[in-house]
Amino acid sequence: MDTRQVAQSLVDVRQSASPAAMLSTQLLRGETVAVLNKCGAYFHVRSARDSYEGYVAGEGLTTSGSMMTHRVAVPRTLLFACPDFKTPPLGDMLLGAELAIERPEGRYVRSTRGEYLIADHLMALDETVSDVIATAETLLHTPYLWGGKSVRGIDCSGLVQLSLAMAGRNAPRDSGPQSQALGTALSPGTPLRRGDLLFWPGHVAFCYDEQRILHANAHHMKVVIEDRLEALDRISAAGYPAPVAKRL
Repeated sequence: MDTRQVAQSLVDVRQSASPAAMLSTQLLRGETVAVLNKCGAYFHVRSARDSYEGYVAGEGLTTSGSMMTHRVAVPRTLLFACPDFKTPPLGDMLLGAELAIERPEGRYVRSTRGEYLIADHLMALDETVSDVIATAETLLHTPYLWGGKSVRGIDCSGLVQLSLAMAGRNAPRDSGPQSQALGTALSPGTPLRRGDLLFWPGHVAFCYDEQRILHANAHHMKVVIEDRLEALDRISAAGYPAPVAKRL
């Protein structure tokens, strides 16, 4: 099977082979996909990370790729042509994106593509983040974007998937499958704690602590921390049932 690697900072995965088609999800630089077939300027692909399928513009993929060594550990980091932050950036890379490092140069590292990045903005692929919520918190105020998966725009399940990925844990892309695959259901009345998940039909939120939740949502149109009971009342008033609580 034809396997390709995401070559750009971020590529859109759409529901059909058209720039006007609805966004399904996004892929970060360094991710690998299997090409199922070609549809004009688009490829029908399946993500190696979560088996999600959709259509990607061909220019976003490359047939050749180095073995990845590091991933981006901050919401966004810049790429430079030389080890000097005063030079105009070549572009950027986003939280969770993967790259291959050729060598260190002072506070910088040089990628195998000849770009320079701040070394402190990266972590080795075999490293993980211990606090999932700390990762999610770095994306506070990120705009809500249906299908989004980065600081440029993110949705509720994208926030959960990306935060868990930084902790070395795979998760499905959408909230429905996440509710089936992640964690252990808590009995009603169990005190909630940091890192628990609340699932409604079509929505998921992290528990920030016992009283608050952290989530990307279309009510605020951004990632927020808000009072849990206030959110429950609002969501209930919209006709949704009480959430299912799960512990990772």
